[in-house]
Amino acid sequence: MVRWSHLALCALILGCDGDSATDPELLRVPPGTVFKVFPADVALIQGTDIVVQFLTVSADNRCPPEVDCIVEGDAQLDLRVSGAGAGRRTIALHTNTGEGPNSEAVGDHRLQLIWLDPASKPKRTDTYMATLIVVPVR
Repeated sequence: MVRWSHLALCALILGCDGDSATDPELLRVPPGTVFKVFPADVALIQGTDIVVQFLTVSADNRCPPEVDCIVEGDAQLDLRVSGAGAGRRTIALHTNTGEGPNSEAVGDHRLQLIWLDPASKPKRTDTYMATLIVVPVR
């Protein structure tokens, strides 16, 4: 029953299709708490109607750890967010703030990308893990 309610919530809020190969994990996260998500995972920010889903890493040109690079590079994390009066939308957060923002307002909260693992482009994209936080804006 719990699994079904998670999929129903995902389907209603984010439009997930219930494909067993990509069934997301639903996390319940208090505001101001650092949390980690993998591709397709969904985080419900407790005490709000904010829902965050890890869609994909659409670009990753970061320097591999074993190589000395002239430039830092950047990775772009695409997330689907809903709630906080903003409707459902896709946002892009960056690991290099010189290339784009690493945070975005979601209603009266701010969603921030803290870190994206691995530190350089992996061979398999399903191995990405994003570390995020959602904090109230005062």
